Amino acid sequence: MKRECNYCGKEYEAKTSSKYCDIECRQQDYRVEQIIKWQTDKNFRKKHMERHKTEVEKEKRRNHMKKTGYMKNYMKQWRKDNHEHWIQWRKENYKQNKEREIQRCREYRQTENGKLASKRHKAKRRKLGTTSIFGNKLIFPKETKPEFAHINPMIGAYLPKTTHNYIPGTKKEKHTKNTIKWIEKLYQIDLQKILK
Repeated sequence: MKRECNYCGKEYEAKTSSKYCDIECRQQDYRVEQIIKWQTDKNFRKKHMERHKTEVEKEKRRNHMKKTGYMKNYMKQWRKDNHEHWIQWRKENYKQNKEREIQRCREYRQTENGKLASKRHKAKRRKLGTTSIFGNKLIFPKETKPEFAHINPMIGAYLPKTTHNYIPGTKKEKHTKNTIKWIEKLYQIDLQKILK
């Protein structure tokens, strides 16, 4: 089916219900219509100018809010007013982020770089050694799994797995303080005297 282009007047085979032979003709025709409207129609010009003014005003407001810190103060007040909703949202967001991180870790471990990283980590822990203060794994019942917890690079003692992993090893200072505290409670010893 042949048609004439609305812009250039060229004949072309129309596969769809388009009125233009090419994309350039369509764009040019639209621009021509906009220019004619701008020059002749006053209402169109007013609407366009109003829209432009509103966009400029919005940008000014945003910049002003950033400078003065209005949004921070507003959010603080909102959190105070809607405290329960805020806590619930934080819990849900934390769970979602945790699940994503676990998935990423699993995917990373399956790659070649992840396997190399795990090997390096295990090798570092082997170098530290396992010289324990008490060589007893039998203190704990069969239900609990004992795990070796380092106090120093040289010395350590056995703790239940849940207590040892209560604070992760990435936070070294907190992890060591927690392990020392639990070892002193379980074995009833002052570690400061022994370490001196």
